[in-house]
Amino acid sequence: MSKYDTFLNNRKLYISINYNLFMDIKNTFVEALLNRGKIQSREEILKLVENYKNKFQLKFNKDILKYLSRHKYITRVFYGYYYINSFDERTRGFYNLKDHEIVFMTLNKMKLDWYAGLDYSMYLQGKTWQTPNQISIINTKFKGDKKIFGLKVRFFKISNSLLFGLKKKATSNNIDFLYSDPAKTYIDMVYFKQVRVLKRVKNTQKYLKSYPKWVGKK
Repeated sequence: MSKYDTFLNNRKLYISINYNLFMDIKNTFVEALLNRGKIQSREEILKLVENYKNKFQLKFNKDILKYLSRHKYITRVFYGYYYINSFDERTRGFYNLKDHEIVFMTLNKMKLDWYAGLDYSMYLQGKTWQTPNQISIINTKFKGDKKIFGLKVRFFKISNSLLFGLKKKATSNNIDFLYSDPAKTYIDMVYFKQVRVLKRVKNTQKYLKSYPKWVGKK
């Protein structure tokens, strides 16, 4: 065997060993990512990347989040939070959780004060049979419309003083969330100008004391 053939064989062996080592580290990293929860922030993912970078003396792609997204290890939800895909989810191209459950999990992860309200709350209460084409989320931080995992979500901002009249519920995958009770829902419908006339039920007068006076005049 010539020196050149020996060089090529050694090079192939070197590449094979390093490739296998890389794959082992990558698989360990992905497993560690999954073990930290289905929803993680940008900062949490980058911190884990930094830990592995220092531990194994690795050089990661500068835009590691794009790499992980492109290869379907993670999927962006919103506001710098990501859904961590399992092996099955990556290979089969579907999510084990429903779209609204991913939204709820992300909001819980963000530690926001929030609840499902308005038309979606009406649906949860059985006041309407038709499934809403969007979910209304009332919270204390932000407002606006977003499309998350194909789901239309409308965020409404509210003050902390109006966080009452809420009920607790869990999804089919045991993800906890809050939604407004009938009186709270009807008042919010007027407060957020979804309807013009206030429907009065039990607790309406009690709840109105915390809202601007114009709401009770509708």
